[in-house]
Amino acid sequence: PAGTGLAFGAVAIVLMISRIHVGDDQFVDARAIPIALVALVEGGPAGVLAAAMAAGYRVWLGGSGAVAGVLGIAATATAATVVRAWAQRDGGVGLRHSLVLSLVVWLLSGASFLLLGRPGVQMLEPVWLPLLYLNVVGIGLVARLFAAVVAAQAAEAARRDAAQLRAVNALAHAAAHEINNPLM
Repeated sequence: PAGTGLAFGAVAIVLMISRIHVGDDQFVDARAIPIALVALVEGGPAGVLAAAMAAGYRVWLGGSGAVAGVLGIAATATAATVVRAWAQRDGGVGLRHSLVLSLVVWLLSGASFLLLGRPGVQMLEPVWLPLLYLNVVGIGLVARLFAAVVAAQAAEAARRDAAQLRAVNALAHAAAHEINNPLM
């Protein structure tokens, strides 16, 4: 999880650097997506590591939105960890888990803008819909893709285990046959 957390933290920083232009001097970035995904798929420790890297970069950037940005990053990792626990109780990440997480992260992102008061509301107004699309596609659908890949890997591992068990069973059957019917 540490390596994955570091990798997703680096992706979050890259996404903060390469923000998306949505209008006249209006930008959104997708920093929350890799943080939410890694916490959902790999668990809390990887999510915390990714969030710490992104938060450190946000603090380094400074500005009036630094505190709100760090709180949004921390809240995203926390929410994803909670959704992961819910998904594990349900037997794995499903569409409802990933969509709920994408909406929660969108709400948390909006709340981080609101922490800035009137200037934050003015910044959020023109970008709330692109931010929603970004979260639903980035978290909701990509989490489903990750879950499908993990499920396929688990199925392949189970198939290999079953094949090995069949081989051991055949060997035991042959040995038992020879014990009961010696070749003399």
